[in-house]
Amino acid sequence: MKAEAVIEMIGRGIREGRPAHAYLLVGPPRGEPARIADHFARTLLCVGADKPCGRCRSCEMVARGTHPDYMRVEPEKKSRIISVGQVRDVLRQLGMTSFVGGGKVCTLVAADRMNKEGANALLKTLEEPTASTLFFLLTDRPQRLLPTILSRCQRVTVQEPGASGGEFGGKLAVALGRLAPSGEPADAGGVINGFAAAAGVLRVLKELKQSVKDLYDGDAEEDDEVEVDPGKDVVNARIEALYREERAGLLGFMGDWFRDILALSVCGPDAPVVLEDFREATAAAARGMGAAGALEGVRAVEELSARLDTTFPEAVAVEDAVLKLAEAARRSGARA
Repeated sequence: MKAEAVIEMIGRGIREGRPAHAYLLVGPPRGEPARIADHFARTLLCVGADKPCGRCRSCEMVARGTHPDYMRVEPEKKSRIISVGQVRDVLRQLGMTSFVGGGKVCTLVAADRMNKEGANALLKTLEEPTASTLFFLLTDRPQRLLPTILSRCQRVTVQEPGASGGEFGGKLAVALGRLAPSGEPADAGGVINGFAAAAGVLRVLKELKQSVKDLYDGDAEEDDEVEVDPGKDVVNARIEALYREERAGLLGFMGDWFRDILALSVCGPDAPVVLEDFREATAAAARGMGAAGALEGVRAVEELSARLDTTFPEAVAVEDAVLKLAEAARRSGARA
């Protein structure tokens, strides 16, 4: 759903007195999901007549990130993990009396980065929610969250503006388009298509990493604050962390690609899709892959995301996943 539609849907539930106590907003955690969470923090905590007014003390404090009734939790910079200590601090604050005598809002950015202890601590609160607290969990990798947390949230996939994935999304679409059977012999087509698609995906990732490095180097040159030389290892670690964030966005694009194929395969050519800019391409892929191939694609992308969160070699993980996809597409096409 587009962000404005999500805002209207959640807002309607709040106005009618039946909001979910926790919303799982699936999309880039610092993209549209973050804007939606901030909008409702300002709306629910505003004390002006026209909410959000943007002028009252509460609105100003939310904008500065100092409102005591708005808690925003992000992964710690070094570990890139949301620790159990962070979660417990937030839950302790939620148990205090409201600053303005109303509700409270808690946003967890990149909620999938909670460690096991932190996730279990949050789960206890979600199991016994209070009517006055609204949670927003932002993530582009919902499969990494505990199933019990997923079951206690209203899940909404948020479409980024254009939903095109930018320059790299377009290149990734070309690579993924090679997966559908294209006339090769049935016993070889899957392998041929798979290697071509895998090479294309890896090429896109290589270009993405170079782009992240160039952007980091440019930001470092323009930084007004002089920093002591952090050293090569630290710089490489920072670039790798930024690259992983950008790569997660592309993996989200891949997941949406196969979900759109699944929707078009099951519901027909007029089915709503996330990647509207790529409707023609995903419709063509749907004719070649079918619902079974698309469903396998969704699963393969989730498995690939999980693998890439470990020390598993990126190239091997990508090639293995894409070859499986090509074989699934071949089998699905052969049955059609």
